[in-house]
Amino acid sequence: MNTSEASLGSDLWFARRNDITIERAPVGIAHFDRDGRFVFVNPQLCTVLGYSRDELQAMTFQEISFPDDLPHCLAMMAQLAEGKIPKFTHEKRFERRDGTFTYTRVIVTAVRDDMGGVAFYLGIIEDLSEQWAIDQARQAAEQRLSLALEASATGIYHYDFTKQALVWAHNLANVLGFPDGEELQTLAGAVEVIHPDDLPTVLQHLERSATQGDDFDVEFRVVRPGGELRWICDRARVTRDPDGTPRYLTGACIDVTQRREALARANDARANADRAIRSRDEVLAVVAHDLRNPVHTILMAAAVAELPTIAAAERDKQLGVIRRTARAMDRLIRDLLDVTQIEMGQLAIHPQPLNLGGVVEEIIAVFAPRAAAAGLRLIGDVGADLPDVNADRERITQVLNNLVGNALKFTPESGAVTISAQRRGAGVEVAIVDTGNGIPAAQLPDLFRRYWQADRGAHRGVGLGLAIVHGIVEAHGGTIEVESTVGAGTTFRFTLPA
Repeated sequence: MNTSEASLGSDLWFARRNDITIERAPVGIAHFDRDGRFVFVNPQLCTVLGYSRDELQAMTFQEISFPDDLPHCLAMMAQLAEGKIPKFTHEKRFERRDGTFTYTRVIVTAVRDDMGGVAFYLGIIEDLSEQWAIDQARQAAEQRLSLALEASATGIYHYDFTKQALVWAHNLANVLGFPDGEELQTLAGAVEVIHPDDLPTVLQHLERSATQGDDFDVEFRVVRPGGELRWICDRARVTRDPDGTPRYLTGACIDVTQRREALARANDARANADRAIRSRDEVLAVVAHDLRNPVHTILMAAAVAELPTIAAAERDKQLGVIRRTARAMDRLIRDLLDVTQIEMGQLAIHPQPLNLGGVVEEIIAVFAPRAAAAGLRLIGDVGADLPDVNADRERITQVLNNLVGNALKFTPESGAVTISAQRRGAGVEVAIVDTGNGIPAAQLPDLFRRYWQADRGAHRGVGLGLAIVHGIVEAHGGTIEVESTVGAGTTFRFTLPA
């Protein structure tokens, strides 16, 4: 074989080897003309796109490109044709023969003729479908994680002790109250929002984690931009280097404000229940005492009235004792029923147009003999232009009986009790003012609490009167308040809407 024949054989083998390389290449290879028509495709491209070679060579790449991806691709092709760029890389989607889409990375360059014009375009098409599926799965997992973290008010993080930097954090800024979109890069940024009273404890635990490798478990408060306080539970595990040095802190911050508030409410409810039980026991003791004595009185009077030798006058006297004692017991029972109905929101009232001035005058007439007997002045002060109120006459009378009776009871001789009724805005204000001993300021918040008594040992009832007064006024849509100065007297003031 001469040199020419040897050279020819070498060229043939080289060409054959190139053909094999193109045919067996793991990526798609295509030649297409300036109109985008395929003039050559290798088997791998047919596999990627799902078309036969003959089918592809009868088509243009525009026909099978995903519409949204095509404008950018054509723009890059124009720049390539004009020689502005040597090649371009573009990730795009193609529609396969079965109607599905495949995700690819396309590298395109221009093959030019001797005159510098574009002879054809060479495209290398890499199938990214598998990678795309992995990316989609990762993005979906990250989205689910983000939703779970947001729904549970949890932020997670990974902190590097050596670099003193947050390697990564998800939803942490949101949990700590930073503005939307703001990301934390350093621990210093997170520390800034910790409540000053809690910061020393947090830093102390962090130091132990960094130096001794202790896991981190602290609850602390953060102050959000608007001043809102939130409770955060921060729990993290320490990861050590091979030599045992603490290296990373990986943990989660959870907003536990609602949990702590619920716990506080539960503790308050438990404390209230304990107080209610103690109050109930005390009240039962008082009620038992207040019922036992009149029952004993009734039994004694009945026994005397039944004696065969008793005179008629004495029998009438004992019957009078029985009647008065029974009425007192009836009042106590009615008070217990009223306070129970008030607590249940079922207090019965029957409102109708009512002139409070007339009711005040009736109360003054009823209590005048008692006031005179006690050496007290009972004064009325009723405005001339009072509008009618929508109220239950019997219930309002019950309120005034209680308040005026108390005022007379706790005002020393030579004092005065004034009952006034005046127009106030769209309603009427009634005030009972006494010159008695007054009530200490510490006791004022408890005055309208059921079963409360300033002096338990005095046995002046069971402490239901003012609770009932408060309930009746509120049931009418009114308000009641008290002002008092020790040594100067007390004023109870309630308003009813016109």
